[in-house]
Amino acid sequence: MSQAYQIKDQSAAHYVTLQIVQWADIFTRKIYRDIVIESLKYCQKEKGLEIYAYVIMSNHIHSLIRSAQENLKEIFSNKFIEQKLDYLPVRQAGIHNNPVVSGIVANPEDYIYSSAGNYADLESILDIIEVSRTWKAY
Repeated sequence: MSQAYQIKDQSAAHYVTLQIVQWADIFTRKIYRDIVIESLKYCQKEKGLEIYAYVIMSNHIHSLIRSAQENLKEIFSNKFIEQKLDYLPVRQAGIHNNPVVSGIVANPEDYIYSSAGNYADLESILDIIEVSRTWKAY
């Protein structure tokens, strides 16, 4: 793995993007999105994965995550775009707006496969740890 894709600070929250090879639209089928949700739930319960924000798009997944128990590289065997996050709310907004920009929904909280509903106090399919809404980027 190249130096650019290594997570150096395992205790920090990271912005992680998982991309499907050749941008194949495999997550257009509900069954595959549900497999991802169940896998994330398993990692939360068994591996200490902390999820602050996520969105599952047709061919990629964006997330703000941290692991309380294991190295993130032990949870995922993919390449990471590492960006140590001192500005979680900025990334969170970008993640939640993905379905809006893609024309899937009018409002971020209307997209079921996203944590935007969690932040809007709506029923959701995956529990997350909410980032303080008072944080700001520096």
